Amino acid sequence: MRKKNKAQVIIITLWIMIILGLLAISVANRVSLGLRLSRYARDGIKADALAMAGINRAVAEIANDTNLYDALSEPWANDETKFKEIKADENNDNEVFSVVYNKTDLNGKTSPVYGISDEDSKININAADEDLVRILLEEFDIAEAGTLARNIVAWRGDSNIPVDDPSRDYSLKNYSCKDKPFSNKEELLLVKDITTGTYDMIKDYITTDTDPSQIRVNINTASLETLSILIKYEILSNSLGDSAAGERLLSSIISQRNLAPFETLADVEFKLDLPNKTEEYNVFNYLQTVVDVQSQYFRIISTGIIKKPFLARSSGCVYDNASGKIASWHQN
Repeated sequence: MRKKNKAQVIIITLWIMIILGLLAISVANRVSLGLRLSRYARDGIKADALAMAGINRAVAEIANDTNLYDALSEPWANDETKFKEIKADENNDNEVFSVVYNKTDLNGKTSPVYGISDEDSKININAADEDLVRILLEEFDIAEAGTLARNIVAWRGDSNIPVDDPSRDYSLKNYSCKDKPFSNKEELLLVKDITTGTYDMIKDYITTDTDPSQIRVNINTASLETLSILIKYEILSNSLGDSAAGERLLSSIISQRNLAPFETLADVEFKLDLPNKTEEYNVFNYLQTVVDVQSQYFRIISTGIIKKPFLARSSGCVYDNASGKIASWHQN
């Protein structure tokens, strides 16, 4: 009988030890998880702070550019020594920030650019009229460009679009036509008949973060496609009628700015050396009303990086160089 009781005590003791062991493991796991979450939160705060340091660095670079023109050959636009994996603390290799954005070419290849992007190199879709929007879409061979342009300007509430116009009909959607300016360019995806494919083709050429009251594009930083769109628009708007003259003007602009940035609009005219009263001269006269050589708005995307264990946080903003203030924030 005593042996039986002794065996029962041993079994009960073993069960108690097993249960205590399992509890100890559970507590240890919870403590470990808590420590990991705490470390992740701490590193997240550090990464956010590093991203903000990158934005401050970018703003300082813009402020250092004191000439009266802006061009892609300047340090703010592309300089790995200033913007790629910069240490906030010289003695700490594990915590860095990069100011970088991705650029996609016409072949769909994406590559990083370590620098600040010029928002004034793009066309503001809140400022562009229906013809300019249509020409923009046609530049990329987008089907039904006229219909899509109508839908876009109807979405933002252009007063010349009748209330009963088909472009305002969203009865097949679970929302209505906004009738207000775009808040951001991603909102284009809500416009009927705009597909992700269409958006992807034009997203690098449009903005909502510049002055919505006018079209004003930096001739030094605008892409070949953007300048082509503006030239075609001026030819159409002013009944100039010669697309070949526009192509010749575009070629001259690109060739001259590859040699050196345009410092003033007068400098553009001087370097292009267009003979008076030629078709190219006439087109350029109208083009001057929608271009400039200096930019006001710059997009900064900064990523704070903790290398080990790896963690990255990005913050983005559009900086208004005229006021010296952040115009808008975008955080990832």
